[in-house]
Amino acid sequence: MDPETGANTQKVERMWGAAKWRNKRHRGTARHHLESYLAEFICRKEVESAGEDLFEWILVQIANYWPAIAQLE
Repeated sequence: MDPETGANTQKVERMWGAAKWRNKRHRGTARHHLESYLAEFICRKEVESAGEDLFEWILVQIANYWPAIAQLE
């Protein structure tokens, strides 16, 4: 166990297993999409742990990334 981050082998294996299971449930993983699948998994976990609405979270992220668009409203 890493005393600074709290990461340990069991947590890593559990998260990796969850990521693989989600893609297997959707009938496989195309290798060229693997990076985007993992990015989606990480985002969903972040939103889930914060207890936020996924759609609202995405809108906030877009507004933060492109602040000029948010000012048009």
